[in-house]
Amino acid sequence: MIDPKEASARLRASPPAMTRAQQLAAAAACVLGFLSAVTCGGTTGREGLTQGGDDLEGDASLEDADLDDGSFDVALTYVDRVLPDVAAPVDAGAEAGYPWPTCAPFLPVGADGGVVPLGAELNQIPAEYTDDGGEAPAPDGSACATYGWLGSTAVDSCLTSQASGFGQGDFPFLPACNWCMDAGVATQGPGAGLPTYTLCLDLYACATQSGCDSADSPAACLCGDATATDCIVDASGPCATEELAVLQATPSAIQTALTNYTSFDPQYEGYAGSALNFIFQNARTNRCFQLLDAGGH
Repeated sequence: MIDPKEASARLRASPPAMTRAQQLAAAAACVLGFLSAVTCGGTTGREGLTQGGDDLEGDASLEDADLDDGSFDVALTYVDRVLPDVAAPVDAGAEAGYPWPTCAPFLPVGADGGVVPLGAELNQIPAEYTDDGGEAPAPDGSACATYGWLGSTAVDSCLTSQASGFGQGDFPFLPACNWCMDAGVATQGPGAGLPTYTLCLDLYACATQSGCDSADSPAACLCGDATATDCIVDASGPCATEELAVLQATPSAIQTALTNYTSFDPQYEGYAGSALNFIFQNARTNRCFQLLDAGGH
C-alpha cells in the first residue's frame, strides 16, 4: 500500500504535463501580458486640469520557464497606476465635473454661424484644438461638442446665447477657467503661490459637485444661506475655501471679495474666480439651470 504522504509528495514533484498547444498558449498569454504592462501609462491634456503625473514603470519577468519538462512558473511585479488627467469622450448630457475633456475655448459666432471677433458675437459654440495648434468648431458627436460644462449641453447653450453685449470684458464663457490658463500664480490669500488656473478649476469642481453654482443665493458658494453682513464675519459656504483662494481674498477682506464677486474685469486680481462666478450668475439669471429640472440635454 502507498503511503498517502508519499503519494502527495510525488504529485507536488511531478505536476500534470501540459500539451504542447497548452504550453505555447500559456507562453503567448504571458508575453501579451508583459507587453501590456510596460506600454500602459497616464496621459495629460493641454489644460493641466491636473498637472500630469509621474512616468509609470512596469516590470514583468519569466522565471524557470521550461516548456519541455512541463513546468512554467511566472513571477509578476505590479505598480500602482495614475488615473489620466483627461478623460475619453463623454456622453452628451453628462454631469459637469471631473473628468472633463480637453477642449479649446468656445468660439464666438455671428448670425450666420461664422466665427467673429469677441464682443461681436451672438453666440459661442464648442471648439476643439486642431493638429496644427489652432482651434475649430467641435464636430457633432465629439467629446467637446457633447460635454455639459454646467450640467448639460442645453444649459451651456442657454448661457452662451446670452454672450453678446459685454464689450471689452467679453471672453469665452466655456470651458470653465479657460480665461486664466496662463495667468500665473495667486499673490495673496489662502491660495498664494498656487496657479490661479488650478484654483479656478478647484472652485469649478466644488461648485458643480455641491450645486452652489445653481443656488438661488447670488453668493451661495462663498456664503451659503448667510446674509452678506454675516458672511463678512464668517464665510462658511460649501466652497468658501475655494472662493477665497481664487478671489485672492484673506478672511479679513471678504467684503472686497463680495464687492467684486462677479467682476469680469481682467484687471481685477481675483478675476480668475470672479469670471467663473459671473458665468454661474448669468446661468441662474437667465433661468438656464431650470433646463436640468426639465430634463434638458
